[in-house]
Amino acid sequence: VNYTDAAGTSILMHSILAGYTKVSESLVEKGSNLDYRRSDGATALILASRFGHPDVVSLLLARGAKSDLKAIDGSTALIWASIRGRAYITKLLLDNGANPDIQDHVGSSALIWATLSGNTDVVNLLMDNGANSGLMRSDGATALLIAVEERLDEMVKVLLNKGANPDQPGSNGITPLMRASQLGRTDILKILLEKGANPDFQGKNGYTALMVASMNGQTDIV
Repeated sequence: VNYTDAAGTSILMHSILAGYTKVSESLVEKGSNLDYRRSDGATALILASRFGHPDVVSLLLARGAKSDLKAIDGSTALIWASIRGRAYITKLLLDNGANPDIQDHVGSSALIWATLSGNTDVVNLLMDNGANSGLMRSDGATALLIAVEERLDEMVKVLLNKGANPDQPGSNGITPLMRASQLGRTDILKILLEKGANPDFQGKNGYTALMVASMNGQTDIV
């Protein structure tokens, strides 16, 4: 049951990719190597999560598959569940000890990917299980900054309600409030202020949100 093809894909992986849940379950029961990695580093659990097979995910975890193994691009089963917005699989993985703070090759964590996907259910699950909202992507952006930039008003509310720091700047010193001011996101600006963002906070260059809005011609905010 542990034969692989020329590309390094196992029989179990092929059955997962084809969506054959019963075949996958049979192969697991017959002793397939659960943590085998193909040439791109993906495991059976990563593939089951990526392609949305919760029954296979559940079985693999029950049989001891390692939840935090990373593919070559740094992705994990939890990161793929977050990218795809699959709340049930996300919960399965978290309940079995998956680390929500692993970052992929561009620094994106499961929370950052879930924010980008716009799935508030997944974000709630991740935050309830200790996901660090202060982690930065390689470009210096946090989940909250990304939500501001992408005009995800509801996501901004969820992140703040779950404890994201409204005054945490990115690596460039820009806070979510400054970014909202810079981009003219008036509705998000109001949300941030209601949740305690400090309008007098000064970034690395000494600018405040009001100064940023003025410099970018955002008259509705000024």
